[in-house]
Amino acid sequence: MELKVGKVKSISSIYETKALGFDGPDFFNLCLSIQTEYSPEEVLNRLLKIEILMGRVRMDQRKLISRKIDMDILFYDDEIISSEKLQIPHPRLQNRNFVLYPLIEIAPNLKHPVLKTSISALITKCSDKLIPLKLDLKAF
Repeated sequence: MELKVGKVKSISSIYETKALGFDGPDFFNLCLSIQTEYSPEEVLNRLLKIEILMGRVRMDQRKLISRKIDMDILFYDDEIISSEKLQIPHPRLQNRNFVLYPLIEIAPNLKHPVLKTSISALITKCSDKLIPLKLDLKAF
């Protein structure tokens, strides 16, 4: 089964962040930009299949737990989608430094279509006090 989502246009550095709201191992986060021929719903379906293939087991969505992988669609061009299964832009991205720090690397001037502000501006207003650690993979 072919699960490609699209062509990778850019990819951020990897950031390490402490687990928030529960005891667990650190998280590793990055953002990437893709060019795709698929609809937002099809991209989501493909991402969910990739997560399953990588060992993700979905539990109670209200409980914060460690997971092997978690992929989210943050934006899809400047579309605004609100359905039971999919919300674009991601509804909490502006409150999460672990999203904003890698995102600013690949799209600092991207405008949030709901908040009408750039990622650069969002990062200065973010209430999240946990600053992710940018990893230098050359050190490994």
